[in-house]
Amino acid sequence: MRRELIVSLVLTLVVMLFTLVPPAAAQRTTATFAGIVVDTSGGVLPGADVALTNEDTGIVERQVTSTTGEFIFNYVPGGS
Repeated sequence: MRRELIVSLVLTLVVMLFTLVPPAAAQRTTATFAGIVVDTSGGVLPGADVALTNEDTGIVERQVTSTTGEFIFNYVPGGS
């Protein structure tokens, strides 16, 4: 009787564990695109306009470089 109770409790806990744990996230379908804009002598260009164009949709995203010439585009949809 005691063994059946323990088995029943363990099974209940296992079922609860699988029903309460959220499912794993799917694979990411976006990317990050980053870089540094420099001039011909290798000096960084702060305040430069950077445009990223999706050629399939024509959507253009814009960024301005930081004081160190860096830019970053987050969550860029994957292309074909």
